[in-house]
Amino acid sequence: MNNLKYFFHKKQNFVIPDIFNDYILNEDFCFYSAELIEDFYFQLCKLDTKINFEDFGAKKNEKIKIKKISEIAKKTSTKFKEGIIFQKIIDYFNVKNILELGTSLGIGTMFLSGVSSCISVTTIEACKDIIDFTEQNFKANGINNVKFINDKFDNVFDKNLLNKQKFDLFFIDGNHTFDASLKYLKYIEQNLVTNRFIIIFDDINWSKDMYNAWKYIVKTHKNCFMMNFFRTGFLFYNYKLPEGEFYVKQTDNQFIN
Repeated sequence: MNNLKYFFHKKQNFVIPDIFNDYILNEDFCFYSAELIEDFYFQLCKLDTKINFEDFGAKKNEKIKIKKISEIAKKTSTKFKEGIIFQKIIDYFNVKNILELGTSLGIGTMFLSGVSSCISVTTIEACKDIIDFTEQNFKANGINNVKFINDKFDNVFDKNLLNKQKFDLFFIDGNHTFDASLKYLKYIEQNLVTNRFIIIFDDINWSKDMYNAWKYIVKTHKNCFMMNFFRTGFLFYNYKLPEGEFYVKQTDNQFIN
């Protein structure tokens, strides 16, 4: 399968700037908030509370289902290794305003907002019961730098509800289809960006659609610095970084294959 290419491709950590291997990708460093978020994630994974769950993404015919919080957390949450990379990118590149497409239970949102209370995060989630549950948890944990929007991504963009806002980091984690991914990317680039910005695509190998979307993005954005982590893909626009796609992995200061 094409999406297994990552595992057979030689990792290119040795040709990217040292700051990535020494700090951003180095597992030896993480923010204190990351450990608290991991603890909260494990709490969710034990929670048998049931909730209405509606998927507005790739599974067009999926109806509302009753699911346990633990099941949703295990399936949809940002992983710890990815979250600490997000946080160190936000820190090093001085990110201030973040837009997230796909809140779910808010683990990824916590990583994005947990670097500093000065960071502003706007997160969009279409499923009302999910976003209500998550927003309540954020309030209970004293997280005040996140704005929640309960709507479909297409509605927000088609109605230009964010038109006056600009963001310097975007985390796209929802509606995993080829057409939707490219539509959102185009809208973001034309309407919501600052001079320099970063886009993170989640689940770039989750399906054939997402694999093809990422390959198309790589082909049409050759002037960007792009990192492929198998699950996530990163694009850096207008930074003084090498151009092209690089297959990379986190490092523990040992030999990188």
